[in-house]
Amino acid sequence: MPTILTENMVRDATQVSGSLHQALTRVLAFPNVKGRRASTLATELDVGRMTCQRILKMARRADPSTPPGPRLLADLPGVNGLRQFLEALVRHGTPRDELAEALRAVDAFDAFLRSIG
Repeated sequence: MPTILTENMVRDATQVSGSLHQALTRVLAFPNVKGRRASTLATELDVGRMTCQRILKMARRADPSTPPGPRLLADLPGVNGLRQFLEALVRHGTPRDELAEALRAVDAFDAFLRSIG
């Protein structure tokens, strides 16, 4: 049986997607990420190409300055894929503290998913 999202769930999803959008937009502007193709990042970071592709897709939105809303949660990779991507950046020299906002946003995404079952 499909889950019907309540008004509160949609509000929470909007909040989580806004945090992810803001944090990942900053990560995509890092010099070791900016301008790279998904296949290049996948090879350099040893992360799945589809994971990189789904993250980079966010930057190619028609109006990247406008928060995307809850739909972003379906477009991005899952929590594990996002964590793998961020951890790969750490392994390749990005200071963990520069990723703190993104890591918190992924934790919030995880908590949201657990809260809706």
